[in-house]
Amino acid sequence: MCTDIDVVYVEMTTIILFTFSTVMIWKQMQQKKIKDMHHTNVRITGTIRRNLQITTISHKLIQLHMEKTRTCNHCIMVKIKDMHHTNVRITGTIRRNLQITTISYKLIQLHMEK
Repeated sequence: MCTDIDVVYVEMTTIILFTFSTVMIWKQMQQKKIKDMHHTNVRITGTIRRNLQITTISHKLIQLHMEKTRTCNHCIMVKIKDMHHTNVRITGTIRRNLQITTISYKLIQLHMEK
C-alpha cells in the first residue's frame, strides 16, 4: 500500500524532474541563440576580410600602375593610400570585436556546460 510519504515522494520527484528538464531545454535554446549570433559575426567578418583583401590588392595594383606610367598625381596617390588605411583600421576594429565575441561565446559555452 502507498503511504502519504510515498505519494509526496513521487510528487516531489516528478516536480524536480520537470524543473530539471525545463532548465535543460532553456539552456539548449540559449546556446543555440548564442551559436547563431557567433556564426553571423564570423560570416560578416569573413566578408569584410575578403573585401579588405580586394581593396588591398587594388591599392597595390594602382600603386604599380602609377609608378609605371610616371604620370601619377600626388593627390590621387594620397587619397588612395588614405582610403586603404581607413579600410585597414575599420577591419582591425571589427576583428578585435569578433575576437571579444568569440571569447565571450566560448566562456558562455563553458558556463552552460557546468
